[in-house]
Amino acid sequence: KTFIRAFMRLLFLTLIVVIQLQALESIYTAEEQQWMQENPVISYVGDPSWLPYEGYNEHATYIGIVPDMLALDAKNTSLTFKHVDTKTWKESLQKANDGEVMMISQSRYSNRNTLLGFTNIYLRSPVVIVMQQGERYVSSLHQIKDKRIGLLNNNTTTPALQRRYPEI
Repeated sequence: KTFIRAFMRLLFLTLIVVIQLQALESIYTAEEQQWMQENPVISYVGDPSWLPYEGYNEHATYIGIVPDMLALDAKNTSLTFKHVDTKTWKESLQKANDGEVMMISQSRYSNRNTLLGFTNIYLRSPVVIVMQQGERYVSSLHQIKDKRIGLLNNNTTTPALQRRYPEI
């Protein structure tokens, strides 16, 4: 009985591993798999000062959610992601527009017409309103349209907020 139980467990574990490997292979089409083989290194830029998404720490190390997510992608694919340092978001867009890199790590508001293509959204993150303690909760900018608000200069969301809420 002990041998049969051990054999059945091994068979079950082997079956699970095979199913998971097949599932990983079926995530990508044959065309996508071929493209990854032909383009194993993806050079990219992003916003150098957009923490917690991406940016540099006090040791000038590139950190954040974006590099963490790309590291996971690298583990699950044959791809290597190579970050190209830039000093500003504007410089990042210029490098992308000039074809110096293959990818922008994240961008919802940049000029999509100048780049080859965009993936589906892989991360959603709301824009938040930071208020002083004791203020009422604000669920919409329409609630504070009579107030002055501060926006980050050169932030990718600023133009979109200005277009959506021109009265503020």
